[in-house]
Amino acid sequence: MLRLSLSVIAAGAMIFLACSSEIKDSSPEVKRQAAGKTNDVEATIDPPVVDVESVKEKDVAGLPLNEAICQQGPVATQVTGQDFSRQFSFVCSDGKTNETFDQIISESYVPGSGQEPKVHLLASEVGELFVTNLVIAYAIKVPLSDPTSFASMNPFSSFAEGIRRKQSDLVITVESSETFPGNAVVQRQVLHYDLQRARNAGIFDQRRTEFNSYLLNEKSREVIIGSEHLLDVEQNPNYHLANGLLIGVKIDETHSVLLFLTELVVKNRIDPSRMETTIVDLNGGAAEILADYVSNYQGGE
Repeated sequence: MLRLSLSVIAAGAMIFLACSSEIKDSSPEVKRQAAGKTNDVEATIDPPVVDVESVKEKDVAGLPLNEAICQQGPVATQVTGQDFSRQFSFVCSDGKTNETFDQIISESYVPGSGQEPKVHLLASEVGELFVTNLVIAYAIKVPLSDPTSFASMNPFSSFAEGIRRKQSDLVITVESSETFPGNAVVQRQVLHYDLQRARNAGIFDQRRTEFNSYLLNEKSREVIIGSEHLLDVEQNPNYHLANGLLIGVKIDETHSVLLFLTELVVKNRIDPSRMETTIVDLNGGAAEILADYVSNYQGGE
């Protein structure tokens, strides 16, 4: 197993969706795909655009990166009063990053590559009353030597004009933003999601979330983690849960990988397959927009 150092994490925003064989999980309500069997969303990247084995072990607060992500990340994100241990469990096993993590970053989308982003559907299950649980992830490789600078780029502003992909439309706007609000939080933003169309069906689906980014170690500028959680949960007619992670990994002196993972529990939708396809499509669009935005960022946004 690759042991990535803590100096390799960066985190960001979450727009965060069928599969093959299952990975057994301690929580029986979710079916996971086995690593290496994730669904291709109209594109595969071959050969991998990131050589995972080339990422060397680095020491962060006395731990190699792959352990720091999984052991310190869940602790750092608790300052919001939320528990993200379940979301970490998809990319962590036995206190270190697992094969699923390795695969996602090895298949990162590179802007200008001519390939479409690969979106990994890690879980998809429909329960009673059409309550649907979805977990999806993707990664982008961007020219970012300091992944901790991602939060300061106002990256979510890139979605204000909308993500439009395969007859689905989503607009994300930044309601508020605060830098260094305390409790080891580097950036806090409130985001508003407005899903306006889902595979050509009129859908009025909105949610507000809070995104926070954290330094795992103040002395390391190569590591950051982000978390996102649903606001106004009791009043939201469409979501029980919208939790996300962004893990940024510095892979060399000029590039970083940003891995986005989101878990959604959707309710009051009688066509779960449409929602699944829509979320996968929109995440592919989000990957393209974000990667292009970061790659061409000139400051002053």
